[in-house]
Amino acid sequence: MKRFIKCLFIVMMLFGCAKEAEKVINLNLDEYSKAIQEEYYDTFLTEMNESDFYTMFGLDPSQALQIEYREAFLDVKADVLVMIEVSDETLVEGVRTVLEKRLLEIQDEFETYIPEVYEIARKGEIVVEGKYVFMIVNENVDDIVADIKDQFIVEE
Repeated sequence: MKRFIKCLFIVMMLFGCAKEAEKVINLNLDEYSKAIQEEYYDTFLTEMNESDFYTMFGLDPSQALQIEYREAFLDVKADVLVMIEVSDETLVEGVRTVLEKRLLEIQDEFETYIPEVYEIARKGEIVVEGKYVFMIVNENVDDIVADIKDQFIVEE
């Protein structure tokens, strides 16, 4: 009887692990970026085309499955929204490093500019969730980060 219970427990554990492995997040970044802009950004954001994106960041196009890069049209705002889904989780740190460098550039651009805008740039964040890397520069950065994290909560 003890063997049966042990076997049943092992099977249940394996089934539970397999069930966890099936929980894959597929986030449509085009739709999600539009929703985030609508909810949190009060300025017009222009979209960077993929060719310019790859040139600017030196990334290989095969590394990204989805890219959304939007920044403030006017240079009096620091607002930026970047969403990238990489093709493999091993690429996440490289993309994070590239975005961290870009965030520092944005902060440097606004350091001697309008103090309120510099403060927004200074609080910009990089968020990593699985194969997704986000960069947010916005006065509502905390709310946007919370929104992003909510997208990756898997309810059973």
